Amino acid sequence: MNDDMLAALVVDREQLGQFEGSDVLKVGIEIPSAAGGLREAMKFAPVVLHKGDEVYVLLKTNVTKIRFDPITDTEAVARVHILDAEEATFVDGKFAEKHLKEQRDRIRKLREEAQGIRSAPGQDGEGDDPE
Repeated sequence: MNDDMLAALVVDREQLGQFEGSDVLKVGIEIPSAAGGLREAMKFAPVVLHKGDEVYVLLKTNVTKIRFDPITDTEAVARVHILDAEEATFVDGKFAEKHLKEQRDRIRKLREEAQGIRSAPGQDGEGDDPE
């Protein structure tokens, strides 16, 4: 079963609503101006990056537009939020990784829930972070 099918099992469709009579089945984002949030910072405090560098960037964005795209082979649509990057900064990998790990764990749990997998007590990864 692909991720779209699994997600459909755990997403509250009522929360996503409708658009012009079509069910909204997916939500996405686009950040066409992501680099814009760092434009001033790179002028006044340039950071030299090298191919293969792994960097973490924190963005402050504003939702400037919402678009509804048809989903192939359905009567439904995807709600796409267009975000404008107002500010951005490079952040420490430890700070970012903590939040990224929390997101990965939430997604893993929801994916397992959709597949009918239940974690045994103490086996869900909670409390595994040594910090």
